[in-house]
Amino acid sequence: MAGNIVSGKAVGEWVAAKVGGVLQDNSTAIGLERDGQLVAGAFYENWNKRSIVGHIAVDGKITVGFMRAICSYAFDDCGVHKLIGPISSNNKKAS
Repeated sequence: MAGNIVSGKAVGEWVAAKVGGVLQDNSTAIGLERDGQLVAGAFYENWNKRSIVGHIAVDGKITVGFMRAICSYAFDDCGVHKLIGPISSNNKKAS
């Protein structure tokens, strides 16, 4: 179940398409790639030094390394105290 942690605009666009969001030019994205295909990703926006908004999409099993990477970016790299994860009201899996 291993995978590669990747980043870049293509990851953010993949996540935005999955969650119905819009990727901003200043967003950062981190993904999990397996066999050349993205299976999970997150992009971040609206960083204000105290909090950041993160959007996550998953199309397969994720790894502990992926979870560490997306949390580490927000809390260690950006130094925020709060990670905000909005969820669409029509997301039945998250309710």
